[in-house]
Amino acid sequence: MATTYLVDTDILIDYLRGDLKAVQFLEDHLSACSISVLTVTELFSGAKLAKQIRHVEVLVQVFKLFSLDLDISRQAGLFRAKYGASHGTGVVDAILAATAEKHGLCLVSRNKKHFPMVTDLLVPY
Repeated sequence: MATTYLVDTDILIDYLRGDLKAVQFLEDHLSACSISVLTVTELFSGAKLAKQIRHVEVLVQVFKLFSLDLDISRQAGLFRAKYGASHGTGVVDAILAATAEKHGLCLVSRNKKHFPMVTDLLVPY
């Protein structure tokens, strides 16, 4: 079975900034990539100019989206309680980890420290 990825916001920000490693990763794996609805929130929160907003709008349309549900929320809360202080795991990081766990996805992020609970983590560059 092919690996399916849940891509963290940091990779997409790198892509939007034209980072060649991020562009190459996404181009090579695009059909297997998905994102969380919270990643969409983070991307739009950083888009200040109309041009940036348009780029985010186009980018997020490419991916399968995973929503938040009660199971993910519960597990994310437990992850945050356990790893928040020791690893700097924020609420969104905990939700991404819980989403990846629930759906059997490989989480793709540059920030390994925030995800000690993730057994299938890829730091692509």
